[in-house]
Amino acid sequence: MFSQSFDGCLFDMDGTLVDSSALVESTWKAFSSKYSLNFEEVINYAHGRPTEHTVRKFLGNTTEARMETERIVALEETTTDGIKACPGAHEVVEQMKRYRWGVVTSATRDLAQNRLAAANLPIPATLVTAEDVKAGKPDPEGFLIGARVLGLEPERTLVFEDSLAGLRAAIAGGFPTVRLGVAEHVPGEAGSLASFEDISVVNRESSGVSGCFVLSARTMESRDEKA
Repeated sequence: MFSQSFDGCLFDMDGTLVDSSALVESTWKAFSSKYSLNFEEVINYAHGRPTEHTVRKFLGNTTEARMETERIVALEETTTDGIKACPGAHEVVEQMKRYRWGVVTSATRDLAQNRLAAANLPIPATLVTAEDVKAGKPDPEGFLIGARVLGLEPERTLVFEDSLAGLRAAIAGGFPTVRLGVAEHVPGEAGSLASFEDISVVNRESSGVSGCFVLSARTMESRDEKA
């Protein structure tokens, strides 16, 4: 089990709050086919990173890369087919709405707002997107901006992430970080969850600690121990 108190939290979006896997895979599969690239290599690199960074990684800093980025971003921002909330996402966000929380994503602002809306999830006041940072994940800049806007210290701000790039970003920023799903273990993470269905949030205001909550979770490590 994992149990610790925090003052607020930051969520990644794709793969953490929003299940966009079918659309993401379709987008990068088409890109890989168009340029005769290895799909597994492309999708593994793309997960958690801004679209521009992925395209530039494989096409270089070229006019073709800039045009392809614009095409993919336009497609992503106007397509919501198959978008849905990840298991337990509605419930955990509803619990967190009484505390300080936000979303830090590698998506553009329009894309983030469209996908959150398509998944019937609220758009937080603190939404850090690709336009807000100079360096995308795995750089911690986005998470540090999110914490600063919320008025939180990194060490008191819980981060939920599912990608290697995002996990490395949060840990590098000094945030206690919980890994969701099947992403590879990253040294320094606080624990790993199969889904949000394995957590509960307990209010501590009744004990005189205003704005603080305790998150308890049945981690995948504890599942393995019981098995």
